[in-house]
Amino acid sequence: MTKPLTVSEIKNYVEKAEESFWHQDCATCEIYLAYIIQLEKDSDQEGQAFLKEYKNPRDQIHSRLVCDPCSGGTIYAEYLMSK
Repeated sequence: MTKPLTVSEIKNYVEKAEESFWHQDCATCEIYLAYIIQLEKDSDQEGQAFLKEYKNPRDQIHSRLVCDPCSGGTIYAEYLMSK
């Protein structure tokens, strides 16, 4: 089993993702939410608590806007490949 992510590591991952957003709607995209959930699964309890503020209510989440390239999808895929 790998070591859980710390808040410091999570902040770096989230900042990298947010810097890559094409527009504001990326923050409520289902792809970005999947990335946040993956980070949450890989985090310690402190990291999980930190990530709660990045999880939007279900009624604010929208399906992928078909951005090309999808910055959230790219960041998520890079994260998964690095594991």
